[in-house]
Amino acid sequence: YDQLVRAFRQQGMPAAAAEAQASQYMGAAFMKWTGESMGNGAYYVGAGIFFLFLLAFFTTGGTMRNWVIASSAIFLFMAWGSNFESFNRFLFNYLPLYNKFRVPSMAMVVLLFVIPFYGLYGTHHFLQLGTKERQNALFRAAATFTGFIVLFGFIAPSAMDLESARAAARYEAIYNRFFLQGIFEGTYPEEVLEGLGPHLPAGWQDDMALIQQPLDWVGVNYYTAKAFRETDGPWPSCEAVSTGADTTHMNWEIHPDHLTKLLKWIADTYTKDLPLYVTENGMAGEHTLNDQDRISYLNGHVLAAKSAMDVGVPLGGYTFWSLMDNYEWAFGYAERFGLVHVDFDTLERTPKASYLALRDAMSQ
Repeated sequence: YDQLVRAFRQQGMPAAAAEAQASQYMGAAFMKWTGESMGNGAYYVGAGIFFLFLLAFFTTGGTMRNWVIASSAIFLFMAWGSNFESFNRFLFNYLPLYNKFRVPSMAMVVLLFVIPFYGLYGTHHFLQLGTKERQNALFRAAATFTGFIVLFGFIAPSAMDLESARAAARYEAIYNRFFLQGIFEGTYPEEVLEGLGPHLPAGWQDDMALIQQPLDWVGVNYYTAKAFRETDGPWPSCEAVSTGADTTHMNWEIHPDHLTKLLKWIADTYTKDLPLYVTENGMAGEHTLNDQDRISYLNGHVLAAKSAMDVGVPLGGYTFWSLMDNYEWAFGYAERFGLVHVDFDTLERTPKASYLALRDAMSQ
């Protein structure tokens, strides 16, 4: 890791970019090696990644200075057991580590990714562990810019009625407010506690003061917005319905204007003057070099980010996902998010129209 960072720095790359590039290279090389040599056993090696990066941290003299804890509501979904049997089965088919190893697993590629324990326990302990790391004396001495990233979504009722409003509020509490309210107010939303409260760790309230430790910034991963209606099924008794908007190749609805609303709501309600960063935003598009759909998506969301700044949101940056086509979780290589096309057989990389459009826009 240290040799890679030094090599990138010698090429004129800024320190933070060199660290991120080296981490990404190591992560890709690790996954390639474990996939070829161990097959499905690669999943079980994940628990050791945390210790590998700790080793890298110590052996480089603590030169990793840009840290971030990342999470999403996916860990809450994993806690609902039989109510989400099909979802759990889907996860366990692709991510058996969660089911078979209920132990800490950490991988830092561009970000620090922590999945301690399992399901709802993991989500709560995730917040707690991230804060404990920030309080660690060695960590404080090395880390100079510590943030927290969450996958957020803009959630709205599907109709102007009480039932839809109730369903949307419930899902929005699970998906967004569980993290924001926990970190910035030291409580969890009542809509979440009504269903998951009995399953939280005993004495979880005692951890909230620790979880509320200050941050330097907050990252917002945003891809889509959803509308919900209430159902008569088990808690949380809600389901997403189509709004008729255009969709990506993965059937995610495209709502650039909701990015503005989401950033404004986060800043006004929770983060206040704390810098926000759009740390992920992108789309799976058609498998073509002439990706006009991605250009349109990029235009809309960059303008939405600019609109958020115009209304006072302290937005410090915007990062598009992703530079290159890559391995997309359970979808493997079937979905492509990149500005650069990657031939997964030859590894040849070809800039798409979106890459060229972004390059031209940034050169003006």
